[in-house]
Amino acid sequence: LIFMFGMIASVGGAIIGKTMNNRRDAILFATSLGISVGITTAPANAFDVEPPVISILLTDGIVMGILTAVILNLFLPIENAEAGLAGGCEPAEQYAPEIGIRPQTGLNA
Repeated sequence: LIFMFGMIASVGGAIIGKTMNNRRDAILFATSLGISVGITTAPANAFDVEPPVISILLTDGIVMGILTAVILNLFLPIENAEAGLAGGCEPAEQYAPEIGIRPQTGLNA
């Protein structure tokens, strides 16, 4: 069981290391991870003031981490270096140059 957890963590770390390219990604990842771990380690009676329906969502670290990541992804501004094509989309040729995919340069291209 410990070996399996270690393998999953190492593969996840490698994937995050490859895909985290800028400060926006790092802030998004660190904030969502911090919120999820912080909620998981909060005292048991920390969320007793909320109604039970809301408390179920607020006390689950995975749910709050996902919600934090989605909300930050929607509202954090995309840096100018990323904003190349259509609001942060990257050119298709970097994904499949071997088959000759090129981004369109105009309407009739």
